[in-house]
Amino acid sequence: RPKPVVHVHPDKNVFRGEKVTLTCDIQQTRDWWYIWHKDGNRVSSTRRDKNYMTISSVDWSHSGVYSCDGSQSKAPHYSEYSDEVTLTVSDLPTSALTVISGSPVFTGDTVNLTCVIESYSNWRYEWYKGNTNNRVMLQTSDHYTVNKDTHTIRGVNESDQYWCRGRPQSSHFSSAVHLYVK
Repeated sequence: RPKPVVHVHPDKNVFRGEKVTLTCDIQQTRDWWYIWHKDGNRVSSTRRDKNYMTISSVDWSHSGVYSCDGSQSKAPHYSEYSDEVTLTVSDLPTSALTVISGSPVFTGDTVNLTCVIESYSNWRYEWYKGNTNNRVMLQTSDHYTVNKDTHTIRGVNESDQYWCRGRPQSSHFSSAVHLYVK
């Protein structure tokens, strides 16, 4: 009997709100009905030729141990059970925003803002300015440069609030940094 393999995309460790797809791969024939189990209990009805299960927005309740198996009309009629895969759901981390510049900041200065998400690396960052109700996403331009976790503002000319958050999903917004320009 064939033994299925479960693959998880994007990862077995995910954040609340992310989309997760578990795929049950069974070698040999393709005429399988797929059965999913979570924490030892069957969680989905069998579906012919649909070897994946998608959770569009994961929450705490989706954390657990998943496995799959298959059945078909011709021999071998049943697959073995796959090895178990643990899906861990965590809350979105909060980003921390700091200003790297001299103090005070004068009109025309160059200012670097750095966004950090502790315990996570290789994230992309989005940068915003404005107040809580009217944040505008900043793009690279003559005035702004984004390089991984650092946002450079050239020729500062006004006081404002700046925010960052990390991707791939979306961390919580950082606290605002108030940049006061003299």
